[in-house]
Amino acid sequence: MIKRINIAVFQPSKIAFFLKDKMGYVFGYMALLAFLASLPVMIQLFLVSPLTAEVKQDITGVFIQKAVGCEIVSGTLACESPTNFTYGGIQLRFLQDPADMGVQLIFEQDRIILYSTTFQILDITYESMGVTNLDLSLKTQEDVQAFKAALVPFMTVIQPIYATTVSLLVFISNFLLYIAIAGIMAYSFGFRVEKIAYQFRFKLAAYATTSYFILALVVELYGLGYILAFGMILPFITMTIAFNGLLKMSVVIRKKDDET
Repeated sequence: MIKRINIAVFQPSKIAFFLKDKMGYVFGYMALLAFLASLPVMIQLFLVSPLTAEVKQDITGVFIQKAVGCEIVSGTLACESPTNFTYGGIQLRFLQDPADMGVQLIFEQDRIILYSTTFQILDITYESMGVTNLDLSLKTQEDVQAFKAALVPFMTVIQPIYATTVSLLVFISNFLLYIAIAGIMAYSFGFRVEKIAYQFRFKLAAYATTSYFILALVVELYGLGYILAFGMILPFITMTIAFNGLLKMSVVIRKKDDET
């Protein structure tokens, strides 16, 4: 695959040599490029906590706004009445059973449990978060500081799951984007006078799009997001070179056949 990356980037006129590749191999190649483009984000997700000071403040503000009528006393949660609300697409439910759908944080009597639909992913006790007494309405500054402090051990436990989930979504998004770009290019080149079967146009497009994902990797590494828009033009330029290279190759083959 390294050879194909090198040729696709530096010698696109020779991409036609790969038209005999099986579609399974082509999709594997696309998956590898999508993974490489996603790698900087994945590494950052695992190494850098998303729990910034701004996020802490935002979560604290939501709890204050919702005026959660629950209190932890001696490590045990009690609520005036069962309650729930949503933050960042995650349902927070207090002393309630998990719903049938969605990602949920269930605040039980002595612990918080993370669910995806009705499947339990992890749980963490209030005690392990350093919380024994806390009014979740956050009416006092002491409660606010204790709540923010408790978010740190909670995020330490949940970050690997968060990072894995988001990394998978980033990879899938890049892979689907790769397929979409290649599919659009393969379709658009079907309007050329020279007719080539869609399957072969798609293979050309898959390898021609290499330049975009290599550029996306460089953009993520060096923070050059402003040049990524230009990168969308590169696959079409590379595809044109590859297509013309195929036509020239076909002419040479025909001449050799005529000579024999």
